[in-house]
Amino acid sequence: MIRQLWRLTYALSLDEVSMCAPAVYAERKGRAWVLERADESGYEGVACVDDAARLAVLLLRAYKRFGLPWARDWAHGLIEFVKFMQEDDGSFVNFILDWDGKKNYHGPTSYPGGQPWLARGLWALAWHYIVFEDTDSLDRLRRSVELYLSQSHKFMDVNALVAYALLELYDHTHNQDFLGIAMSICEEIASHHNNGLLLISDHDVYPHLWGYIQPGVLFKACQHIANPVWLDLANYSLRSYLAPIVRSGFDKTTTIPYEVSSAVLNFQLAYEHTADEEFSALYTKAKSWFYGDNPAKSPVYDRNLGMVYDGIDNKVVSKNSGAESNIEGAMALFDDLPWHQYKLSEIE
Repeated sequence: MIRQLWRLTYALSLDEVSMCAPAVYAERKGRAWVLERADESGYEGVACVDDAARLAVLLLRAYKRFGLPWARDWAHGLIEFVKFMQEDDGSFVNFILDWDGKKNYHGPTSYPGGQPWLARGLWALAWHYIVFEDTDSLDRLRRSVELYLSQSHKFMDVNALVAYALLELYDHTHNQDFLGIAMSICEEIASHHNNGLLLISDHDVYPHLWGYIQPGVLFKACQHIANPVWLDLANYSLRSYLAPIVRSGFDKTTTIPYEVSSAVLNFQLAYEHTADEEFSALYTKAKSWFYGDNPAKSPVYDRNLGMVYDGIDNKVVSKNSGAESNIEGAMALFDDLPWHQYKLSEIE
């Protein structure tokens, strides 16, 4: 999957700054992979903050853990792209329309201030500061957080990502302001539930799985300030709702890697807080989906080709392999990957 992300990454020079971004999609044409543009909601563009920011976080984590120079350099290029896409008020435009860097200001998933890409952008800036203490990234993050707090929030999965980013930043800085904001967001997350099941929006009956990390984030928050109500909600949501899905091997009509990676993160954070072996087993079980423990009975992670496919639909593994799938797959399998064996300069 790291190899596929390298294949997808496109070098850019915009405003006289060298940067890079992953192409959104890739389709297999014979033996070759062809970079595709995003057009599911009308034409959106060729690359986006949503993917570049997540990939930057992945690589910054790898550099922090393993000290890999190639991960550092690749992450720097991605962070420059994220900064290029940020507006003066702290918002982000999500997509570039072409590889010349023309920003898409009017797309349904690209307008300035959209909360999902705002959350991911500030997450990447947080990690850039965590690893390099880059003051420009911290200043930009503060603007983004201020803008985020000025908005109304409808979707708790996005709220959870912002809280998670600020909790990770607090772990590094011990800045009480970041902790206070994260706790306020967690209070809002905890207020959105149905008989104990944490929801993404007020209209949910059962929340979708992609981005559903509220239970894990509440567990992480309780590492700093104990809140028994939050722990009860997080426990119930994982044990009654998510655990049966994971034990079934995500036996659904359609499952994408982002759904599975969200489950993996939930159980990882739950285990870190509780040391409950059931959570550890569910963490391992969720990861096994990538290796073939799924309705298709076939790996979604192709070790030989170095890629994660785009999911399973009606018990058939997709033949395509885009940026999100590989990023989320690498997030989920972070501890399983042979980071020191990658030699990206040798990838064709």
